[in-house]
Amino acid sequence: MLMHQLLLDGAIRQPGKTALCWVDRDTSLTFAEAVSAMERFAGALHHLGVRKGDRVSIFAHNGMDYLIALFACWRIGAIAALVNVRFADELDYYFADHEPSIVIYTYDMVDAVKRAVAHVRTIRALVCRAMITQSRTFPIRPVRPDARKAPASPTNRPCGRQIVSPSGCG
Repeated sequence: MLMHQLLLDGAIRQPGKTALCWVDRDTSLTFAEAVSAMERFAGALHHLGVRKGDRVSIFAHNGMDYLIALFACWRIGAIAALVNVRFADELDYYFADHEPSIVIYTYDMVDAVKRAVAHVRTIRALVCRAMITQSRTFPIRPVRPDARKAPASPTNRPCGRQIVSPSGCG
């Protein structure tokens, strides 16, 4: 069974039952809400060009956003490469190892992420999610005018970059 299928099955059987609970923040999502958040975020990743087999690094604190990002990656068949926030000083090593096309991070990690992505050519977009589960939109702000569609370089590596961020993120 695929992991995201657990949410989908739960939403069919008991849509109003609690699926995910973040005790520290007194926040929870029902199966229906979790599926909706997963589908929205998977759609945003797909819009950015993430496809089955692509690597997506998730560099975020443990919490609801982390889980929704993970389920979204699984939903579209992307490979989620997880990096603990304790390794912020070694982030360039992890990005070089993972070679992600997208990096999902939390707002307080923007400086570490920006330092690390400067050295990794595979990264096409940065996705800052302060609260994935509360956001309904995924605005795109190109870094360069030609960044909307990351063209391939002569080495077949993407060379454009995008930043996806709600207000307040990077």
